[in-house]
Amino acid sequence: MTLILILSITLILLGIYEKQKLNCAKKNQTLRIQVNGIRGKSTLVRMLTDLLTEAGKNVSARVTGETPQIFDSENGWQIFRRRGSARIKEISQFLQISARRKPDVMICENMALQPEYQRTFAQIFSPQISIYTNFRLDHQEIMGRTKAQIAETLSYSLPETGTAMLPEEENLRGEFNQRHADNLKILAKKSGSSNDTENNPFYFQFQALDEIGRELGILPTTIQKTKEKWGRKLAAENFVQSIFLNGRKVNFLNLFTCNDTESASEMVRFLQKNRNLSGKIAVILASREDRPLRTLAFVDWLQKEKFWDKLIIQGGTPFFAVKKRIKGTVSPRSIVCLRNKNVREILTVAAAGMDTIIGMGNFVHSGELFMGALQEFKDGN
Repeated sequence: MTLILILSITLILLGIYEKQKLNCAKKNQTLRIQVNGIRGKSTLVRMLTDLLTEAGKNVSARVTGETPQIFDSENGWQIFRRRGSARIKEISQFLQISARRKPDVMICENMALQPEYQRTFAQIFSPQISIYTNFRLDHQEIMGRTKAQIAETLSYSLPETGTAMLPEEENLRGEFNQRHADNLKILAKKSGSSNDTENNPFYFQFQALDEIGRELGILPTTIQKTKEKWGRKLAAENFVQSIFLNGRKVNFLNLFTCNDTESASEMVRFLQKNRNLSGKIAVILASREDRPLRTLAFVDWLQKEKFWDKLIIQGGTPFFAVKKRIKGTVSPRSIVCLRNKNVREILTVAAAGMDTIIGMGNFVHSGELFMGALQEFKDGN
């Protein structure tokens, strides 16, 4: 009994100590910006980091994307080493690490999925500005089956005060009005700029860059310089790489991180418009056992699309549901289901008779394996 009492008191004291450290980390005049949404969060964090650094600000930033990384103005981007799986406590660690450098601005990507973790993020990070890139249909098993439900889940990250920025075309302002920030800004599509038109999948990121730049009084020339830099980085040709498989040159397009059909469709249209997709096209759809709705959504979308000539479905789950969906709807010769083949075999099958391979569906546990194998092919191994 005495041991339990001692342990309880110790845990309470540790909790108080952690909370005090967190409060101290937020006491200075640092501006804290949250970047939330379904797709494009890491890209926007990096764009804002470049803009504010170029403007002479001392910046700390964090992305979770493919690999968690943190940024400071002295050391640049560095990999954040995790101990175990992702946890919301990482935000507290980021705050405390950043506070030592006394930054002018902290920018943090919100990695939470569940509503309660969205609320916890807001309580820990206390952002003055929250930017929501989009409300695409993904993580439906956790966040909700409709865009309105996903928007409601993300809205739990709104603090009691501050500014929130949303894309106009999502038309989900009502979900955020229920948890109203001081200033709700709806960013509309602009015409007349190559970076902002609807043909560019990253138009919202460029508009958010403009809006943050104006809010913080950054010179228009600095904003334009950053937009031009990222316009070059996000040019269509940078998404396609050439590899040699069995002595043949094949183009490869990595859309594994476009984990929803709307984002994948945008990128395909973007590349078609810029003539970066040509010849016969094979699609590798990588499935993930804890995201069955994502895989089925891709199968339904691909059956309606006509840009591909061969579809390879990789992975074991939800294998039988996929087989049922495709039965009798597409020529059997257009679809190959490979449950347990290694990635090199799959790439070889995909490349046979094709000019371009597009990888999509899932990055974690599957897409990353393909990208590793492709790097080996490029290195001549």
